[in-house]
Amino acid sequence: MFLGINLIAAALAGVVYGLQPSLFANTFLASGIIGGFSTFSAPIVDLADNIRLADKRWLAIGRMFC
Repeated sequence: MFLGINLIAAALAGVVYGLQPSLFANTFLASGIIGGFSTFSAPIVDLADNIRLADKRWLAIGRMFC
Protein backbone atom coordinates (compact mmCIF):
# COMPACT_ATOMS: atom_id res chain seq x y z
CA MET A 1 0.00 0.00 0.00
CA PHE A 2 2.75 2.44 0.93
CA LEU A 3 4.63 1.70 -2.27
CA GLY A 4 1.46 2.50 -4.24
CA ILE A 5 1.04 5.83 -2.46
CA ASN A 6 4.65 6.74 -3.22
CA LEU A 7 4.18 5.82 -6.89
CA ILE A 8 1.06 8.01 -7.06
CA ALA A 9 3.01 10.87 -5.47
CA ALA A 10 5.80 10.45 -8.02
CA ALA A 11 3.26 10.50 -10.86
CA LEU A 12 1.61 13.63 -9.46
CA ALA A 13 5.01 15.32 -9.17
CA GLY A 14 5.58 14.52 -12.85
CA VAL A 15 2.21 16.00 -13.78
CA VAL A 16 2.98 19.18 -11.83
CA TYR A 17 6.36 19.42 -13.57
CA GLY A 18 4.70 18.92 -16.95
CA LEU A 19 2.24 21.74 -16.31
CA GLN A 20 5.19 24.12 -15.86
CA PRO A 21 3.70 26.26 -13.09
CA SER A 22 5.43 29.31 -11.70
CA LEU A 23 8.37 28.79 -9.36
CA PHE A 24 6.24 29.47 -6.28
CA ALA A 25 3.44 27.14 -7.38
CA ASN A 26 5.89 24.41 -8.36
CA THR A 27 7.67 24.63 -5.01
CA PHE A 28 4.41 24.66 -3.09
CA LEU A 29 2.79 21.79 -5.01
CA ALA A 30 5.69 19.48 -5.79
CA SER A 31 7.80 19.93 -2.68
CA GLY A 32 5.16 20.88 -0.16
CA ILE A 33 1.93 19.07 -0.91
CA ILE A 34 3.09 16.05 -2.91
CA GLY A 35 6.32 15.65 -0.94
CA GLY A 36 4.41 15.69 2.31
CA PHE A 37 1.86 13.23 0.93
CA SER A 38 4.56 10.71 0.06
CA THR A 39 6.66 11.28 3.19
CA PHE A 40 3.92 10.86 5.76
CA SER A 41 2.44 7.88 3.96
CA ALA A 42 5.66 5.89 4.20
CA PRO A 43 6.79 4.18 7.41
CA ILE A 44 9.82 6.46 7.55
CA VAL A 45 9.20 7.11 11.23
CA ASP A 46 9.40 3.36 11.95
CA LEU A 47 12.65 3.16 10.03
CA ALA A 48 14.10 6.10 11.94
CA ASP A 49 12.96 4.72 15.30
CA ASN A 50 14.35 1.26 14.60
CA ILE A 51 17.62 2.27 12.94
CA ARG A 52 19.62 1.04 15.95
CA LEU A 53 17.56 -2.10 16.50
CA ALA A 54 18.72 -4.60 13.90
CA ASP A 55 16.04 -7.14 14.80
CA LYS A 56 13.20 -4.69 14.05
CA ARG A 57 14.72 -2.97 11.02
CA TRP A 58 13.56 -5.57 8.48
CA LEU A 59 10.05 -5.52 9.97
CA ALA A 60 9.85 -1.77 9.31
CA ILE A 61 11.21 -2.20 5.78
CA GLY A 62 8.69 -4.99 5.11
CA ARG A 63 5.80 -2.68 6.00
CA MET A 64 6.63 -0.52 3.00
CA PHE A 65 5.54 -3.30 0.64
CA CYS A 66 2.34 -4.39 2.42
